[in-house]
Amino acid sequence: MDYKILIPLAGVILGWALGSLSGFFKTRNENKRILGKSISQLYYLVLEFKLVTPYLEKIKDEMTVEQFESHRQSVIERHTLKNENSIENINGVTDNISSIYPMIGIELKQVLEGYVFQRRMKFDNSKYERKLYFLMLSAYEVSQELTVQKMEEILVKLSFKYNVLLGYKIKRKLRKQNSKFSSTEMNLLTEEIDKEFQNFKEKIEKKDNQD
Repeated sequence: MDYKILIPLAGVILGWALGSLSGFFKTRNENKRILGKSISQLYYLVLEFKLVTPYLEKIKDEMTVEQFESHRQSVIERHTLKNENSIENINGVTDNISSIYPMIGIELKQVLEGYVFQRRMKFDNSKYERKLYFLMLSAYEVSQELTVQKMEEILVKLSFKYNVLLGYKIKRKLRKQNSKFSSTEMNLLTEEIDKEFQNFKEKIEKKDNQD
């Protein structure tokens, strides 16, 4: 074979291979940067919930139901619905994850949309009936905890994809924070709320008939 043809051809192939390799590492590094940023944002979103929830639990008995519900809404609005680490960045986080891992991105988007919807729930209509209010609030808290647990599962999954060491670190951090909620507890609580709400509804109807 004529070396005058072989040498330029080898040069072209080598150049293509080096270019492809350079592009591969550049893409991988960019994806890792995006993934690391998204993991950090998702972790702080979970952490916000872990910080706000104990605070609200602590002051629950120090206020009237009306005062507590008003304060609860204010705290959630201020610390989780407007915080730059949470709601403002949710679309960015899901878009970034979807660009690297589409199926995980879809799963994360559904979970985060549920989280936002739950955080915006208000119980003004039941705050004048103390027992009903706290039953509904308890169900809400259990639902939130289950949603956050799902967020944690995705967070751990993404952390392991970043690297194994980070995966174990995140998993260990979350394990220390978690409290357990069983599906049985959730079902019993739901049944109790349905019963109490029906009693509350009957009281309102009876009062309307008397008026």
